Amino acid sequence: MTVSNSIGRSLFDFRQLEQSLADWPQNARNLSDVTGFKDGIYNRIHQILLQASDLQRLPNFNDLLPLIRQVVLERLYGSGVAKLKVNLGKGWPEREIWESFGFRCQDAVDHRVVTPTAWHPDWLPFPWGERTDENDHVDIFSDCFKKTAVRADATIPIDPFVGELTDYDTYVCPGQKEAVLSALLMPEGSTLIVNLPTGAGKTLVAQIPVLMNGLDRGLSIFVVPTTALAIDQARRMQQLLLRRTHAEVPPLAWHGELDEHKKETIKSNIRQGKQGIIFASPEAVTGALLPSIYIAAKSGLLRYLIVDEAHLIAQWGDSFRPAFQTIAGLRRGLLESAQGSAFRTILMSATFSPESVETLDKLFGPPEKVQMVSAVHLRPEPRYWAVAAENEEQKQAWVLDLLRHAPRPFIMYVTRREDANKWKCVLARGLDNVRIAKFTGETANLTREQVIQDWAENNLDGVIATSAFGVGIDKSDVRTVIHATVPESLDRFYQEVGRGGRDGYACLSVTIYSPRDISIAEGMSTGGRLSKENAFSRWTAMFTRGEQLGDLRNVDLQTVPPNLQQQTDFNQSWNMRTLILMARAGLVQLASTPPETLGRLEQEDDAAFEQRIENHWTEYYAKIPIRTLDGQHLDQNYFNEIIGAEQSRNREAANKSLDLLLRALSGDMGMGEAIAQLYTSRTPGREIIVSRVCRGCPALGRTKAAEELAYNIPIGVGIHHIAEQRTTDLGEDFSENSHALVIYYPEGTDRITKELEQALRSLVENYGVCEVFASTKFWDSETSLKGLHKHVPRNFIVRRDLESKDDRGSILPLPRVTVLLPWGQEPIPYDVEYSERPINVILAPINIRSVYDHKSYVEISTNCVSLRKFIERSTI
Repeated sequence: MTVSNSIGRSLFDFRQLEQSLADWPQNARNLSDVTGFKDGIYNRIHQILLQASDLQRLPNFNDLLPLIRQVVLERLYGSGVAKLKVNLGKGWPEREIWESFGFRCQDAVDHRVVTPTAWHPDWLPFPWGERTDENDHVDIFSDCFKKTAVRADATIPIDPFVGELTDYDTYVCPGQKEAVLSALLMPEGSTLIVNLPTGAGKTLVAQIPVLMNGLDRGLSIFVVPTTALAIDQARRMQQLLLRRTHAEVPPLAWHGELDEHKKETIKSNIRQGKQGIIFASPEAVTGALLPSIYIAAKSGLLRYLIVDEAHLIAQWGDSFRPAFQTIAGLRRGLLESAQGSAFRTILMSATFSPESVETLDKLFGPPEKVQMVSAVHLRPEPRYWAVAAENEEQKQAWVLDLLRHAPRPFIMYVTRREDANKWKCVLARGLDNVRIAKFTGETANLTREQVIQDWAENNLDGVIATSAFGVGIDKSDVRTVIHATVPESLDRFYQEVGRGGRDGYACLSVTIYSPRDISIAEGMSTGGRLSKENAFSRWTAMFTRGEQLGDLRNVDLQTVPPNLQQQTDFNQSWNMRTLILMARAGLVQLASTPPETLGRLEQEDDAAFEQRIENHWTEYYAKIPIRTLDGQHLDQNYFNEIIGAEQSRNREAANKSLDLLLRALSGDMGMGEAIAQLYTSRTPGREIIVSRVCRGCPALGRTKAAEELAYNIPIGVGIHHIAEQRTTDLGEDFSENSHALVIYYPEGTDRITKELEQALRSLVENYGVCEVFASTKFWDSETSLKGLHKHVPRNFIVRRDLESKDDRGSILPLPRVTVLLPWGQEPIPYDVEYSERPINVILAPINIRSVYDHKSYVEISTNCVSLRKFIERSTI
């Protein structure tokens, strides 16, 4: 077998890489036969080599050498081998080029051996305190090259009914479990805020209701920020559905690339209650899909409205999207149109600040109908580096140096769109990188989609971006996030850093900034907002020219205020901002009205009818109905006072956020402490307790080892108020029932007997018990316990483990049975006996002790009944 043939039809790994590089281009011809890759970095290298081979030229070394250095370092920290044989001469890089990318070279007659050197730039602090002979040979970013797993295992046993629907064995974390259960149990017409960290599996919250009910028992609308995310979520949902049914699954994502037939199929399915779930952008939900959604609501078919990355609703910056802001009004209009059961609203994010929660309370309230599940821990993956450059030239030099040595893929964030253009040119001149793209709020839609697709498929090694490249860009293996700027808020900074390390492995956050960057951030934090005077001018113009519709007023977003000359998209956006600001201040309430269905007029030809329809929709989408909540809204002094107070609240929050970021970057405060302060809330009913963790930052001055990263996994706390549960009064059949009914079984029982199984089935079938508390060992060994959910109409039984502090602390008010089996003579735990539940039943041995050592519980208590008598009386 020849060397070149050994590459054919194989896994592309280190051996195949070395063969390709040592004998280029002879080995290149078989690169197209490769069928798999060790990981994404090998995939990227293979793409570069394959493209060069196809074009019969040398690869772009400025793209290739950082990737080669990365795989050799990964091999060094994995197996201790750090040498790679490459081509010598024939157009391949000279020794100086290899050395500039962090290699040491040793030349032979016909090849060169390259070995990566440890990189310790003098402009970054040494990460392990004092230099020693031992650590001086370790790369400053070695934790990333080692692929160190730093995320704690927070998995817990899954509820049997969820496991049956998904084939999952565990929940990702306790918070995921409580969020899923809360979504299933929340009252009709209410709102649930789900605040879980990245990687906690929030999507399951939306998937389970659909899996339980199928596609023909109501509609869930899942609003996502990007088309790419809609397509990805739909793919995952389809895979779960196909496990449950052999029937055809319709298209589940709405996007511009769908053909007209599929679009019409989705609209028809929504109207007829056959769609089940649709993933779409806010623009699609408030636009093309709106008529069909209103018909579904009027028919009582709408079950859930779910908004992912819902913190965007409260944002103003480069991420501001009017369609996101109008979702609250659409929800209100749909609730008013809904027949039968009112649908439920779920707002999900990993970065809810107290201020954003307060805003969502106002927009999706009333507050008494809003509940929250929050179980937040900080990201353990990033190691935070920050360095202040004296000027722009020094900053530029440091960034270029970093990009020659930092692991890929990377995102480099800037604040202004013109800075993204500048850095694209800088990298093109300084590094001659080809596999880098730019992404800003001005990037055209088609280009956006292409960049997102190329990013997902490893066709790009880096993206230079503003905050527009953020939420919904879900790539798991991003290793480096660079800020060549100072963001205007810690919130924005943390969200952008959150693009890295989503696979649970160590990643980097490197901020390189100049005095100019701080000035820009301070200007954005304190200025550039809508003035009270301009807001009042816009509001009075819109209100005066609006049309009254009952208790609503239809205002035109294209209204031009007196100080402007003509309508522009910019004007329409600021009119929308004015209404959002007024809604937050409590002056108005955004609403929505069902669109009118137009019929053809007599003797109207096709062209005229189509033109009239187009004009109708243009006018409909340019207007927004509002409900005034304060009769003094046209009094300018009063308006200024109310709007000014709202703006002051926003300004204080912005200043606090920027101050925390600057203190953390300078090392005056730990990054974990700063982020925790930003997101912590003590507001009753809206408590956000943040579990802190930081792998390293300027204040700490070093990089923590993985074993030092112990952090608390937050317990999941469910909601207090749930939909009414169908139960039968246990007291009607058992006068013994008081705070708890204790059913005692024979001494020595150590497994589920036929009689115990019969009692459990009676409790779930006849009395509506839907929560079972038992030991982990018992749950894992007793198949009859795992199958209890099959004996109730909803197939809904919640598993609780006696050993779990999370389960012991659950506050979901569900009818419960606790199985103390196997059990000795220890008394019934106090929190079990006196748990506040609609029904509280305890199965315990007859000889279980009371709190008095010389008496058994059964001897002194009146709330006990034998297992035999319970079966007799419950089955009559």
